[in-house]
Amino acid sequence: MSKVRIFFIAICIILGISIFILKALSGFWLSAFSGLIAGFVVSGIIVFWEDGDSKTFIVKVFGGVSLILGVMGVFAESDAFNTSLTKAHVDAVSQLAKANNSCESKTNEVQNIINYAILVCALQSNRNLQSAIIDIEKQLKLSPELGLIDSALSLTKKENISKCASAFRTSYKYCKSSFGSMNKESKELLLE
Repeated sequence: MSKVRIFFIAICIILGISIFILKALSGFWLSAFSGLIAGFVVSGIIVFWEDGDSKTFIVKVFGGVSLILGVMGVFAESDAFNTSLTKAHVDAVSQLAKANNSCESKTNEVQNIINYAILVCALQSNRNLQSAIIDIEKQLKLSPELGLIDSALSLTKKENISKCASAFRTSYKYCKSSFGSMNKESKELLLE
């Protein structure tokens, strides 16, 4: 086996382990195991490269396991399928509309902040669902090699803070008393 192949095998295993550690630290266990297995699957593809069939049975089996864990991870870990968060977005829109009339420090700037918050909170669940659909498409359509690279690249991106949560926090800062009747769980989800 050439040194170049050994180098790429080592890179794939290191990527898989890195994905596992960073996803596990975030509590995303299904994605963590999917990434770890993907690292070994791509290493297996490199090992068996010259065997007429680049994907032997064992590589196909583990590739399938990685795929299943990845899809399950999207369903388990995506905000799109968090019913409490979806309810919080609905509650936020309702409370923001009320705050639009009852805010104690209502200036044009605060009015614009509240209007923006209403808009982004009304659209946040759709945004989360679109993101989940894209993640599922990636799991289903990307080859193991590209999937491993995509997973590694996703680790370098800053964590996306919900636009709704961010806008809600800003509105809440200016109009705290207007959110007194809001569901406590929804308020905590958006303020955390």
